[in-house]
Amino acid sequence: MIDAKKLDLNRDLILHPWKFQGLGIESEVQLNIFQKGVRPFKLNRTRYEIFSSDTYLYDFKNSRIFLPCLKDEEFHLELKLVSDGSEERFLLKSLRKMKPFKINGAWVFESYLNKGDLIEIGLNKIKCLVSPPHGNSSDESIKINDQIARSKLPILIVGETGVGKTSLAKKIHDQSGLNGPFVHINLSSFSPSIIESELFGHIKGSFTGAMNDRKGCIMTANQGTLFIDEIDSVGKEIQTKLLLFLDSKKFKPVGSEIELYSDCRLIFSSGTSLENLVKNHSMRKDFYYRLHSGEKVTLPNLRENKQLIKKFIDDFEKKNGVFLDESLREYYQTLPWPGNYREIESHFEKKMIKEKSAKWQISEDDREKKNYLINDFQEHDDEWLSLEEYKESYIRKIFFKFNENIQMTAKAIKVSPNTIRAVVYKKNSGSDNVVEVDF
Repeated sequence: MIDAKKLDLNRDLILHPWKFQGLGIESEVQLNIFQKGVRPFKLNRTRYEIFSSDTYLYDFKNSRIFLPCLKDEEFHLELKLVSDGSEERFLLKSLRKMKPFKINGAWVFESYLNKGDLIEIGLNKIKCLVSPPHGNSSDESIKINDQIARSKLPILIVGETGVGKTSLAKKIHDQSGLNGPFVHINLSSFSPSIIESELFGHIKGSFTGAMNDRKGCIMTANQGTLFIDEIDSVGKEIQTKLLLFLDSKKFKPVGSEIELYSDCRLIFSSGTSLENLVKNHSMRKDFYYRLHSGEKVTLPNLRENKQLIKKFIDDFEKKNGVFLDESLREYYQTLPWPGNYREIESHFEKKMIKEKSAKWQISEDDREKKNYLINDFQEHDDEWLSLEEYKESYIRKIFFKFNENIQMTAKAIKVSPNTIRAVVYKKNSGSDNVVEVDF
């Protein structure tokens, strides 16, 4: 039996203003609904009523939230925006005095809500989020200067496969305010013989099979953005023509002597070191310098930024209403994920289909995935790496082989543990813009 007097004393303690930020209008909460999973919820009204029910329902018109409960757990609460003397924040109050609720493990009849609080109402839980869930935080993670985004400066995005280069290019276009379209071309998907036509277009009869005039991507992207993916795969002849276009905004379609003009903004991406391409004479120096004359953005990979894996998991849970066991969360953070976001997202989508419960545990598929990922990472093509990059790559391979044990790795390759630690926990540095991207 619950002692009401103790509850009153506890209530007075909890009602005292905390040092943490109060939950106000437009704050985000996460409803963990009994047998129904997770629902994101924004507090954009000043008053809500919460009722017990057979199932979950949100009556938008009357601001009523119905939460499922057992027969002996009926409740009726009010969530109202009030002033506590220093700020406006939400107060949760039980309208049936015999039915208290829990906040951060303490039984109360009413309490102001603060970010980070956990409320338990019967078998339902409400988590007051410290930061917005996936979808609202993604824009904040992109640190692209607004003036740069709105300029016509070319942008070079560098990063491994699957880190979100295309997503970032699209977001820069959206931020730019340009009226034209966003056009994406991946140069590695075309044979060298037709790349020029894909970029600049052609006129009828300019080559075998050219039955009609064709507008290329550069003209299609006029007044907008052309995202040229994998610029590292293009030959020197096309580099020369792109260099001329960057300088003048003018170009000639294949087979034509007439110069055309396109006012499109160019964004390039590369998954390999352009510096090494220059050293190996696969890229023109003047083209390399022109690419770097604008803004360069480096996207981090997941294996060097475990916080990105953690954030991806948090966002995935909120979006899909699943819960990962803590051991599984830690397990995923030990994997190298050579394919980065694309690979981890693919694995999670497969697991969504195969899992029978919303609570995920380590499965045989997860163990097989670890063996596959580590082998794939160890067999990664090291061609064109500098000596320093090769050393770091080698250390990381041995590190993952020994299940991320620093001492065993150091002993195996006869270096100090501090050397291993410096490599595997190396942060992205330098003057480049470093960006995190949400999916």
